[in-house]
Order: sequence, then structure tokens, then C-alpha cells
Amino acid sequence: MQIICFGYNDLHMLGDGWYGVERSPEGILYRSSAPAAEFFTPNPEQVSISLIASARPEHAGEALKGSIKGQDNSGFEFILETNGWTVIKGSAIPGKARTLRLNVENPWSPDRLYHNGDARALGLLVSAIRMA
Repeated sequence: MQIICFGYNDLHMLGDGWYGVERSPEGILYRSSAPAAEFFTPNPEQVSISLIASARPEHAGEALKGSIKGQDNSGFEFILETNGWTVIKGSAIPGKARTLRLNVENPWSPDRLYHNGDARALGLLVSAIRMA
């Protein structure tokens, strides 16, 4: 089993598509994903995945729609309709590259909402990932 706790042991397990560590109002450390983000698993076989994640559907104006995919598009889709911390579960086959891809269909930008110059395209907010 592999557990990635964002802000603690995450850097060597993350690929492209992640922003810096932030802290939620509840004190939870997390990273925002870009519309596409990668993370790695030590196991090339099928893995069960659980993420502690949140979305900001009130900012995007709709539920966040995403997926986690591995080799040959194995994986699962999810929808988050709340900004509360939620457990997302599924499975995927990473394959030889041992890479899983998080994709978000409808990212949002802080600048569109707050006009603050933060033009990042934000997807899922992730606090931890468990892979078994």
C-alpha cells in the first residue's frame, strides 16, 4: 500500500500538473491540480485508489467532472458536487510507466471569479491519495 499525504511525502510521487501546497480553512494541506495532472504508483498492476479531495463547484458554476486513467484508458470517472472533503474511490492499471492521470473536464480560474490576476486553471483539490 502507498499513501501520499500532500505537503509531507508527495513530491517524489507527483508528475506534471500540480500547484503548490495550500492550507484549507479547516487546516488541511492540499494541492490543486491543473486540468491534467500525473501521479505515480510503485505497482504496475491494477491498483485500488482512494483520494481525499474537494472541488469548488460554486466557483465553476457546475459540478466538477473528472477521471483517473491509467494504461489503455483503464480507470474511472467521478463527479464532485460539493466543496466538502470527499473520498473518491476507483481502480486503474498504471502499466509499465506506473503513471496515473487525473483529468478535469471543467477547471475554473480564480481570476475569472475574483479578478485578482491568478490565471491558473484549477481542477481537483487533493489532500491525500491511497493506492493498494
